[in-house]
Amino acid sequence: MDAARRLAAQPRRRALQRVQQLVATAQALAAEGARVIVADIDREGGEKSAATLRESGAQAEFVAVDMTDTASIAVAAVVMLAVSVLAAYGPARRVLRIDPAQMLRR
Repeated sequence: MDAARRLAAQPRRRALQRVQQLVATAQALAAEGARVIVADIDREGGEKSAATLRESGAQAEFVAVDMTDTASIAVAAVVMLAVSVLAAYGPARRVLRIDPAQMLRR
């Protein structure tokens, strides 16, 4: 690989390393008993990360959020707060069945 290609590949490599660090952090927190909420714009990747955490025995959920959209951030924050509050009362999955678009119409 020539120098130009190596240079062009650096941001992608750094992003992948950052994702790996975040997953490792989530796994460490889950191992200590923390409930983990994966928030990402990439629904497929976020669902996969949450599923991987659940397979390892963690309590993990996914919330889609677009950090460039104020409404998306607000909905994600409400869902995360609801999951946190309801954690003591039952499965968080009930909260995540809410359609974010439905929340915005109210």
